Amino acid sequence: MSINICGLNICVGRRFCGGNVVLLGVILMAVTVSGCTKMHRPAPRLYQPARSFTGPDFLRHSVGALTQLTKPSSEYLLVSGYGLVVGLDGTGSSQVDLSIRPEILNQARKLSPLSARQGKPHLTPRQLLESRDTAVVAVEGLIPPGAPKGTRFDLLVSALPQTDVVSLARGKLWSTPLSIYGTTPKLYTRQLANASGSIYINPFEVTHEQEDQPVHRQAVIIGGGVVTQDQAIELQLRQPSFDRARVIADRINERFGHERSTEIFNTAVAVSDQLIEINIPRRFLPDLDLFLGLVSHLYIDRGPNVEIEKATELAINLRDNPQYAEDVALAWAAMGRVAWPVLRGQYKHSVIHVRLAALKAGALLDDPYAATQLAKMTAHTDPEIRQSVAQLLGLAKNNIRAASSLHGLLDDDQRHVRLAAYESLVAIGDQLIQRTAFRHSGEFKFILDLVPSHRPLIYITHSPVPRVVIFDPMLGFVPNEVIALWDNQLMLRRDKANALTVYYQQPGQIKGIQAEIAPTAANLIYLMAHRPSLEHPMKGLDLQFSQVANALYTLSSRGDIQAPIEIQRNSWARKFDRVRQQQRPGQARPEISNEPLSGPSAPGAPDEPEKSDG
Repeated sequence: MSINICGLNICVGRRFCGGNVVLLGVILMAVTVSGCTKMHRPAPRLYQPARSFTGPDFLRHSVGALTQLTKPSSEYLLVSGYGLVVGLDGTGSSQVDLSIRPEILNQARKLSPLSARQGKPHLTPRQLLESRDTAVVAVEGLIPPGAPKGTRFDLLVSALPQTDVVSLARGKLWSTPLSIYGTTPKLYTRQLANASGSIYINPFEVTHEQEDQPVHRQAVIIGGGVVTQDQAIELQLRQPSFDRARVIADRINERFGHERSTEIFNTAVAVSDQLIEINIPRRFLPDLDLFLGLVSHLYIDRGPNVEIEKATELAINLRDNPQYAEDVALAWAAMGRVAWPVLRGQYKHSVIHVRLAALKAGALLDDPYAATQLAKMTAHTDPEIRQSVAQLLGLAKNNIRAASSLHGLLDDDQRHVRLAAYESLVAIGDQLIQRTAFRHSGEFKFILDLVPSHRPLIYITHSPVPRVVIFDPMLGFVPNEVIALWDNQLMLRRDKANALTVYYQQPGQIKGIQAEIAPTAANLIYLMAHRPSLEHPMKGLDLQFSQVANALYTLSSRGDIQAPIEIQRNSWARKFDRVRQQQRPGQARPEISNEPLSGPSAPGAPDEPEKSDG
């Protein structure tokens, strides 16, 4: 008989025995060791032709002019999966599509013992799926370009079609694996992230259940996704050349190599005549966009006076071209401290956009003179300039003068200036801000920041982490006798002894919780968010971030708290729609409701705050 192994015909007859058997074993071993070249040879990676550089002429000899980010490195990656939301108080659904039921049952088998640990009756996996306190949902997330392992991102959670889910409010998503095509039946891809966390419902709508309540079939989990596989960053040369790839990689390592003193990999590695792999230095992990901006604006040419001459040329060019202010600032910062002498000559430039660009570059390069000059500009008459100055002071993380200047801007008469000053103080880690983090069973919920200020303001934001910010820690309530929210489930009473009595009745519970606190908004937030524990046994309602946000929005809108409120909005649904159409053309949305989660922001618009003067 004849055996074909990797295209090699070996004839074996009935008398093939003895030493011939040994010979056959040697042949098979040789074939096994050498392998089947045609079968196992990896397919060559294909790249779309690089685009021609279309940027300004003064960047012609920069990394960004010679390379471009590959498509996976420059776009958000859409990942998805099916998961189980629990704790819905009868607003969920027992309906599960047969095609995904085995997958959800498998998840429930791993997670159902958690119900007993949380003080609830132990439920079998089938009982969990058949309960109206749970719902099977589609989970989607957008992994940022180049995100390293451990990066957190927001999730969009949607009830499935043909299910009778009423509301996902107060729910919690159990651990769910996410992959590129996780919601496409019979198509397996490896897990890239994991999802879990508490549901976030639009704070502009009530969060309790009632007959005329809007249907909440779609919600968000802020920071609920965690990347489990590092995402690569690759630069593709516009004209393939291995020599040029090595020159570019060496230049990047020369400029940013010292950033990786505790790391074992080069920042840039030329892997072929087309590709340069980028390893993000640890210092830049929280701000990947800044690092990529510096790399793309880094000039390849170098020499004793090249940087000084180029820095001077940039200043002259910028004077008549304000549209390039951001590019010039990054190009200056990419040069390093060698650009200090030129930058210091621009800190008092008569043209304001030249001055601000130089000050931004100086702040990024830790020039103490930049912080000194920025501090002098905090009294500028133009509020837009003061806002820019406040933002730039947040880049000077190692300068004491920057922090003290920002303190004065917390009482600015323009709200956007005060918010910029607050965000910069958070960025530099200033201890003036009193910070409290709330958790539930080890899971992070949100942060409460108290900001000293004579101008009361409530600020609610979800980026980069959920936060409730109170300007003026002593902000209190108007002297109303009784304040009722959520159909009297939450009631506040101000008595004559300057105390605030709070009563809360959980849905489905007969007996409520009553506590007495000092009559300030900060104390009310702490009571609503706190979960009693052995270490901190004081009373608490253990409410979610969205419930606290809704309560504050209602109190401010009705005038019960005499302070305006500003809430950061984000059209998550529209953002996911845009990426979904780019990466999965023609794939329908998994949810029924097309109602956006937030305000009328245009598709692709950045986060916008919602203002209410109460």
